[in-house]
Amino acid sequence: MSRRLFAAGSGDVPVTEPVCRKVPFWRSTRKGLTFLGLALLLMPVILALAGLAVFAPPGVRDFMETLRDAYVWHVVGFTFLQALLSTLLSLMGGLLLARSLFRRGAFAGRVWLERLMLLPMVLPQIVVVLGFLAVWGRQGWIRHLIYLAGVDTDVSIYGLTGILMAHAFYNVPLAARLLLARLEGVPGEYWRLAAQLGMPPLRVFTLVEWPAMRTVLPGVGVLIFMLCATSFTVVLILGGGPAATTLEVAIYQALRFDFMPERAMVLSLLQLMLMAAVHIILRYFGAPEQGEAGSFRRDVRHPFAYRAGARVWDVAVITMAALYLILPLAAVIIDGVAAFSTTVLLREEVMDAVLTSLSVSVAAAHFALFVVFLMLAYLHHPRGILPDDGWTRFSDAIASLVLVVPVVTLAAGWFLLLLVFDAVELMAPVVVIVLNAIMVLPFVWRVLNPAARMVQDRNGRLTVQLAMGWRARVRLVDWPLLKKAVGLAIALAMAMSVGDLGSIALFGSESFHTLPWLIYRALGSYRSDEAASLSLLLLIMVGGFLSVAGLFETSAEGRKGTVPAVKR
Repeated sequence: MSRRLFAAGSGDVPVTEPVCRKVPFWRSTRKGLTFLGLALLLMPVILALAGLAVFAPPGVRDFMETLRDAYVWHVVGFTFLQALLSTLLSLMGGLLLARSLFRRGAFAGRVWLERLMLLPMVLPQIVVVLGFLAVWGRQGWIRHLIYLAGVDTDVSIYGLTGILMAHAFYNVPLAARLLLARLEGVPGEYWRLAAQLGMPPLRVFTLVEWPAMRTVLPGVGVLIFMLCATSFTVVLILGGGPAATTLEVAIYQALRFDFMPERAMVLSLLQLMLMAAVHIILRYFGAPEQGEAGSFRRDVRHPFAYRAGARVWDVAVITMAALYLILPLAAVIIDGVAAFSTTVLLREEVMDAVLTSLSVSVAAAHFALFVVFLMLAYLHHPRGILPDDGWTRFSDAIASLVLVVPVVTLAAGWFLLLLVFDAVELMAPVVVIVLNAIMVLPFVWRVLNPAARMVQDRNGRLTVQLAMGWRARVRLVDWPLLKKAVGLAIALAMAMSVGDLGSIALFGSESFHTLPWLIYRALGSYRSDEAASLSLLLLIMVGGFLSVAGLFETSAEGRKGTVPAVKR
């Protein structure tokens, strides 16, 4: 037995850290792999920006003329308006729902409600939009109920109203979970003291609840604003025309229909500037951390939890929120079953679309996983400690920085770049896979980075003292502890990638198409039954991926993160 192994296993000999010579960056394997991962992540972004630069207006005067276009500034103004209104609506709805969930504590069905609140994060937008059309459209369920009640209304789901409603579906649960996590962090003594002092509801809100939530409220608001400003599918279908168009939709229309590369380039530049500013603000306030589902504290009682008025109000808020989330999904399922047709689903183009969607999602998820593993190579510190240097912050910033460049903007840059070489149709599958990988990479990073850091923090020194090579460490230590997180990351990435429309919107064709692209084309041709059948099929595929993710998440619970038994 070597001296290092004896020192690691004996209780009499003090354990000393191995002395390691500082290695230059270019000779450090771990940092070299991290640099390779960052290069694989940034290179597609840089090439997309180069494609936009190729079609930039040739002179400053031409650029300013394009920039002074009234339509361009109308699009910018509407992007700000709908994002701002959606943010305010989502924050108000999330605040009401968070307070009601906190006051009610544990109740029958709470766990299922919290799982339902997680669904909008991964549900395809095109499926949700179809559900909203089935519930709130001209021939929808709500319109029929209003007609039976004898009320005549001209409120349309299209335009700003529909956009705000769809954004509320996605962002109210997100805001509620983040604000609820802050309420759960309030010490129990605060609530007991408020009850003993007999504080009225307004004083409890201003002195206890609001101080807890206001610290995270700006970050939540900026995050929701960024998500709404980059919303593509919702605005594309529910926008209703040029009057309700955001920057991303205008970029798509400028290339797909009008073929005005100069306008697309200017719109892309404005989109990048907007998202960069929003991202800087978000970094200033700090990105809010999401609370764990079912983390409510049973030992804390709100002072007004058992008042009849508060109970009625909370039940009404929770019921309305649950119905708002359930009805669109139920409509997609019911309409899909009613319009189910084996003739449609067994068509050759549908089968090709299903296989293409699965292939793209699998390839994108694994490419994102490969890049993330390369970026995490810096954790294998030669002394076995958890590194806390500039590389840690830099890698985390780059993994989140891709959110600054939306997928539609990247797709526009690649479309213009490949147009120069007349290779759009040839390279479409590769570009769509890479763009989907970039889209899901921040979420894969958020799953694997904490797990990998935990493994290094707990077991890094021991692996160094046992003189483990990197192959033995990966096989005996890293992989057994990370395989559940890897499975969860792949399943979530595939669920998000299989329903994406943003990357395929510009590259879709008769020879290369995915299931979301077929659904959008069926909607454009007013083939609602076909769109309903295909949407049900897409929902089943996403549900399968989410079920696999749930199995990995459940099996990962209770893991201690220690080193498994090592054969000597």
